Amino acid sequence: MKSILKLIKNNLLTIFILIIFVIFMFVLAYLKNLYWDNNDKASYGNRLDGIENYQLTDSEIEKVKNNMKADEDVIEVEYRQEGRIINIRLKVKDTLTDDNARKMCSEFMKNFTEKQLSFFSVQFYVYKDDATKKDFPIIGYKHYGNKNISWTKDR
Repeated sequence: MKSILKLIKNNLLTIFILIIFVIFMFVLAYLKNLYWDNNDKASYGNRLDGIENYQLTDSEIEKVKNNMKADEDVIEVEYRQEGRIINIRLKVKDTLTDDNARKMCSEFMKNFTEKQLSFFSVQFYVYKDDATKKDFPIIGYKHYGNKNISWTKDR
């Protein structure tokens, strides 16, 4: 017993430094967990909860694309979904005016159900082959909480 007390007395500084080091490591681990240990969690919460209740099937997507292609002013349609945003790129004829393109996109919104529009945001990218036209491209965005499409400013 005396040898243990003598060993502790002779190495008191080393033992004190070890105890401080262990406490420091526990504090550092706590701070790391507090600030940086969220790698397994989504950055902005779980925004996609319930998406399976609103998801469009492949046949519904094809139906939407075919309905848009049926318009005589539409040349090409690209559909892409990213999370809760549906992106639709429309290549239109050079003769189409921007007002008519906006009306056309508003009509295309009828291809989606009210339930889908209450969950998904929809973006329309409307462009022409002729890049010299100053009125195109235009971009329309419909937030899932709004009823109307908001458009880029007139040029």
